[in-house]
Amino acid sequence: INFMAMDGVTYVRLRMLSRLIVTYASLAPIIAYLLILFLVTESPLVLLEVFSIISMPPLTVPTSWIIMAEAKLPQSRGLIEDSLHRSNVKVLILLGLMYGLAGLFLLPLAMESIMVATGLIPVNDISRFTLGIGLTELTISVLYYLLIMYSGFSGRIWRWFISKLAENGYV
Repeated sequence: INFMAMDGVTYVRLRMLSRLIVTYASLAPIIAYLLILFLVTESPLVLLEVFSIISMPPLTVPTSWIIMAEAKLPQSRGLIEDSLHRSNVKVLILLGLMYGLAGLFLLPLAMESIMVATGLIPVNDISRFTLGIGLTELTISVLYYLLIMYSGFSGRIWRWFISKLAENGYV
């Protein structure tokens, strides 16, 4: 695999960072809309939704690459029809796990909605609760991204990933 004359792990880290930036660029209109909505409505639930959306990409971007390498899907730029025969139960399970992890970031939103509706959280405590959950989500997500991309063991993960790409016929 040609990594443009640089170390493979460095290439993957740069590529992952660029994908993260592109993901945030595509989410920017949604985030801006929700922030404006929050300013208008002052609803803590909208703020929690913003935190959830901001927290998801650092978790899902690198995890999706690892899952796709393990699922042995072809990494070529061919037609989707060419790769359909390689889909299997393992792919579905791995994708389900990834989306389940991403869904965990929306769970506090659902929990807070239920607690507000049932009166378990006093109205004046909602903002502090929301801010606490949102910051916790964001912290966990960023720590996960930093660990999987830049920690001492991340080099082994991404060398394994590069090896899997080569096995899967990545060009």
